[in-house]
Amino acid sequence: MPAKRCKLPLFTWAYVIPDPPGEPALSPICTDHPEFKVFRTYYGDDITIVCKMGFEHVVGTCSIADFEREKAQAKAVLDR
Repeated sequence: MPAKRCKLPLFTWAYVIPDPPGEPALSPICTDHPEFKVFRTYYGDDITIVCKMGFEHVVGTCSIADFEREKAQAKAVLDR
């Protein structure tokens, strides 16, 4: 479970260990199942974040532009 989190309007963000393990990566997390990884699905100009728990469920959906803006904001907050 990620220790330091940043809750913003679209997603809750944290640095997570990627698979395969390496440098922590900034990613939205599922607040209901923070120990599980999420994956991204793209549809045109939109992105959907899905939790990989035993049953997959949607964490959130937004435009790719909004996702990238919020990711930059989360990085600024978490890198302080």
